[in-house]
Amino acid sequence: MFEKTKALPWERYIPENGKFWVTKANSVKSKLFSPSDIQRIMKKAMVERMKQSYKKEWFPEDGAPFLIRVSIMKDEVTVGLDTSGESLHKRGYRKLSSKAPITETLAAALILLTPWREDRILVDPFCGSGNIPIEAAMIGANIAPGMNREFCPRIGRILCRRSFGTMR
Repeated sequence: MFEKTKALPWERYIPENGKFWVTKANSVKSKLFSPSDIQRIMKKAMVERMKQSYKKEWFPEDGAPFLIRVSIMKDEVTVGLDTSGESLHKRGYRKLSSKAPITETLAAALILLTPWREDRILVDPFCGSGNIPIEAAMIGANIAPGMNREFCPRIGRILCRRSFGTMR
């Protein structure tokens, strides 16, 4: 696994200052079964490849995050690079968050199931974290979920600026 991982062109996807790590590793019916060992082997192989490519011995890892996921099924390895960033259920309108009884996506779904429209009064029967009125306000104002969060495919910032900068 080390040699095959090292052979991948990581420098195409992760810049010199990119912050990269294996966030999740799982294994089913394979010789390698320890997630922490899989993560360690992958990270070491990636660093070795990038040392050769960037001709550096040490990486600051102070740039954008690049999350890698590894899955092994019957000794066949699948490596994935997370290009989407935060999960889509994280809408981007909260600076601090805690465990809410109703998630943002569930609150939006509940609003869409009711006859409520922006010209009607909305009553929040739960009075908790405010997810229902916030989602209702966003629906009423025709604001797409996640418009307040930054999204940029993490495969190269140049791609993001050129391709996605004008799409929003």
